[in-house]
Amino acid sequence: MPRLPYTDNGDLPAFNIFKELNHAPKVAGAYSRMGGMLLARADLDPKLRELVINAISLELDCDYEWSHHGKWALDVGNTADDLEALKARDYSKLGEKERTVVEYALKVEANDVTDEDVESLRKIGLDDKQIVELTLTAGFYGMTARFLNAVNVEIDEGNPANFDIPGSDGTSTAREVIADRSK
Repeated sequence: MPRLPYTDNGDLPAFNIFKELNHAPKVAGAYSRMGGMLLARADLDPKLRELVINAISLELDCDYEWSHHGKWALDVGNTADDLEALKARDYSKLGEKERTVVEYALKVEANDVTDEDVESLRKIGLDDKQIVELTLTAGFYGMTARFLNAVNVEIDEGNPANFDIPGSDGTSTAREVIADRSK
C-alpha cells in the first residue's frame, strides 16, 4: 500500500510513480523531463543504460524500477541471461563493456568513484559526454529508487513482481509513452 494516496492530474502518464509525483506538480514535470532526456535523447547506448538502471534497482532493492526497466532492457537488446547475471551479481557473465559500465554505476551509487574508474570507461570507448550521461543515469535512477521505496509505490498492473525476468514478447508500455512524450 502506498504511503501517500495516488493522484492523477492528467499531466503525466498514469503510472503509479507519476501518481505519487503529482503531489508536487512542478517537481514532477522537471523529473519527467530529465528522465525523458536520459531515456530518449542521451547518446549513451540504450543497452548499457538499461543494464545500469537495473543494476541500481537491484542494489537498492527497488522492485518497481525493475518491473519497468527489466522489460526495457530486453526491448533494447539485452538478454534474459544478462538480467540473470545482474540478479546473481555475477558481472563476469557480461561482456567487458557491460561489466565495466555496471561496476562504475555501482561505484557511483556507493559514492566511491576514482580516477581509475573513469579511465576504465575511456578504455572501453566511452567519451566524456557518455561518461557524464552514464553518471547522471546512475544517480538519477538511484534517486528514483529511493523515492519509490520511501513512499512504497506499488508495481503497476501487468508488470512483473519480485525481480522476475519479464517475458520477451511485446514492448514496454512505459517505454512507448516516454518515447512519445520526448519527441
